[in-house]
Amino acid sequence: MRELNRVIKKSYIDNLLLKYSKEVSENYEAFIADFIPEKRVKINKEIYYSNIKAMSKILNPNVAIIANFEKIDSDGLRLSIASTTSLPVELISLTIDDQITLLPCTLDEKNCVNKIKGKGPNVALNYSKYKFFYPELFDISMYPDLSKSTGLIKVKYRILGSDIIRADSIFAYKAYDSEKIILNSKLMKPNYKEFDFLDYDDDRKTIRIKQGLWKLEKDLIIPKNYTFSGGPNTTIDFINSAKILSYSPVIFEGTKESPINFISSNASSGSITIFANGRSSKLVNVVIDGLVNTSDSTGAVTFFESPVVIKGTAFKNINSEDALNIIKSSFSISDSIFSGNHSDSLDIDFGKGDVINSRFINSGNDSIDISGSDIKISFVNIYNSGDKGISVGEKSTARINHSEIRLSKIGVASKDSSSTKITRSTIKDCNYGIALYQKKPDFGPASTILHTSKLRGNDHDFIVEENSTLIFNQIKYSEKFEKVYERLYEN
Repeated sequence: MRELNRVIKKSYIDNLLLKYSKEVSENYEAFIADFIPEKRVKINKEIYYSNIKAMSKILNPNVAIIANFEKIDSDGLRLSIASTTSLPVELISLTIDDQITLLPCTLDEKNCVNKIKGKGPNVALNYSKYKFFYPELFDISMYPDLSKSTGLIKVKYRILGSDIIRADSIFAYKAYDSEKIILNSKLMKPNYKEFDFLDYDDDRKTIRIKQGLWKLEKDLIIPKNYTFSGGPNTTIDFINSAKILSYSPVIFEGTKESPINFISSNASSGSITIFANGRSSKLVNVVIDGLVNTSDSTGAVTFFESPVVIKGTAFKNINSEDALNIIKSSFSISDSIFSGNHSDSLDIDFGKGDVINSRFINSGNDSIDISGSDIKISFVNIYNSGDKGISVGEKSTARINHSEIRLSKIGVASKDSSSTKITRSTIKDCNYGIALYQKKPDFGPASTILHTSKLRGNDHDFIVEENSTLIFNQIKYSEKFEKVYERLYEN
């Protein structure tokens, strides 16, 4: 890495060519001696310069890490940090107001480590928690509102092998707020034995919903190390702001003729949160209809660090920030429908998976919203999204093929260091077919490749911000605009 940084300078190549100009010239003359004049190839220095530019872009990304504020301790600050590049990164320090310096140590290992491995290709962002310790005699009372003034805090780091020290601001909010997601788990004791509609076997570690129509009038808490399941001819009606929180995987399998139903008959409540610590869940032939989660936590249905397979399932008429939120999990969604949801229908944060042969109809905001994720979308139909059909943000990678997006404000938005590839797809009747821009200052421009696809009847097929890149049928799109986000949302 250090040697690469040394040689990818124009001055290095110029000095090299100058130093060996005699040898280069002699060998060049010998090389072309047997060629007729019109077939002779000249040495083109621009090839070297082009290679230097390409390598320099890789070795000097706009942003190499994302750091999110976690909490203030008596002896230091905690951050969640993820690498956004394939290159390894060394954390140097945290500074407060450019005056106070805190040194780092990971919280995920026994030994103090200040290096972050590079992010692999087609892999979601992977956060680790780091603590930065106050120096001796530091008085935290001098900064009483530090958690609200994170603009004073900067992370200093460098890409291994580079002498350039970077200083980036941190995000004031958490990458994901697990305490909200699990509803302060230390205070939530399992209570499954209080519900008559549950069969349970503590020896086999199973809990199953009985067939029938059941009203859920208070929160249901499922402990870890069980399996929570349900089958056909089963309906749960959420009332009185009731919720389901499961620390075990769920296996809900209905049939096409008799799906499992989760509803709120009085449109008052309902959320299902799965926090299964890496164990896999399954939703097959399930209908989730009319749930209401007006808190600022996550979705009406949330999977946190819990891989999930979803097939033949409907998310309908849900009044929540997200109908389905998948966080830091692998997933597969197929043959499913998202319809009439109040805000985002599907929100993927730091996940990896596929959405196949599914429909998104009348989403109030975004139909599919991904952040820090890697996702493949195939044979998907999106109709009438209030904002974006597909939003690709925060260093995400999306591959979209054999899909159609119609009647959205923006068909596909690629932003904040994200990369999107669209093939054999159609985007039509949108205000903007494709939008590329940078929204958040800690990220960089975006890129999109559009190939063998159609854009029809859009008010504007493209809007591309300076420094972002759009390639349409192997031709780089040249028309660029400033402040695209402001053009789209503030005018």
